[in-house]
Amino acid sequence: MQIATAVTCAVLLLAAMLPADAARAVQGNAASADPSIDAHKQAYGHFTKGRYAEAVIIWQELAAKGDAVAQNNLGLAYQNGKGVERDHELALKLFGLAAAGGRAAAKNNLARMYYRGQGTPRDLPIARQWYLEAAEQGHANAAKNVGVMMLNGEGGPGDPEAALNWFRIAAENNERRAFYYIGLMHTRGIVVERDWEKAVTWYRKGARKGEVSSLYMLASAYRAGRGVETDKPQAVRLLRQAAARGNYRAVTDLGDMFASGQGVRRNPAQAIFWYGLGASAGRDEDRQAMMRLLDSADPGAVKRAQRLRETFLTAISPRARARFLRVTS
Repeated sequence: MQIATAVTCAVLLLAAMLPADAARAVQGNAASADPSIDAHKQAYGHFTKGRYAEAVIIWQELAAKGDAVAQNNLGLAYQNGKGVERDHELALKLFGLAAAGGRAAAKNNLARMYYRGQGTPRDLPIARQWYLEAAEQGHANAAKNVGVMMLNGEGGPGDPEAALNWFRIAAENNERRAFYYIGLMHTRGIVVERDWEKAVTWYRKGARKGEVSSLYMLASAYRAGRGVETDKPQAVRLLRQAAARGNYRAVTDLGDMFASGQGVRRNPAQAIFWYGLGASAGRDEDRQAMMRLLDSADPGAVKRAQRLRETFLTAISPRARARFLRVTS
């Protein structure tokens, strides 16, 4: 198999590289290491407290000895630039080592690298194969990922029935985005009959876990009365939650509702605020809607919209905030 050959080459290359690196890295810290503490727990302790370089030192030593867990964790460090300089090619090799050692999480990570084209040219068939191998070992995120590829016909023929099966397996293992995909298949009538009530059941499960697309679709159901009784205030609450997690469609819908007074009291300041978030994310439809409102808005509404924006961006996570600050000028 071509994949196995590539992994074997990576193993040989990295095996020649890591021991010397690890030895040099560990020399200055060996005396202070407590041999009674499990090395992995020690590394995780360092990592969770932000001492990434210290965690990397331990993982380098373990990885050089063939520890698949350490190889996978070290790959993540190189992939994300935590404690080391970001190096996607070395991350790919480390994931390959760990995958060759049977580590399901590494196979999932390796698949993602091939899917995104990080450290290697993008290769969807290889990504799909690694996701499938990890899923067959019981990795819930991989089950969801291979389901998505099968649903969309990426890296191989479309197979919605197999996709649904993998989504169900992932959902049974609490992979929260799998709930959204099962709901989506019921919404669109893919493999199963179109049924908004069943879709809402799945969206609600995802929403309870904070899954952003589930929150948005559940809000849409309440807004339109699909599968549930129409409840515009509930739709607004759910849309706010989705928006706080960075969902673009949620900010557009909130802008529409406050601009028109649909299910809420008309509020130009709120509408300008929500459309403004979409505009700063590069969404032209939101920018145009905001400009139309600004043409007729009083200065007080504009100031209120600015205060709403500042409060909102301060309260949400850095990751969600970054999604709304893509346009800086």
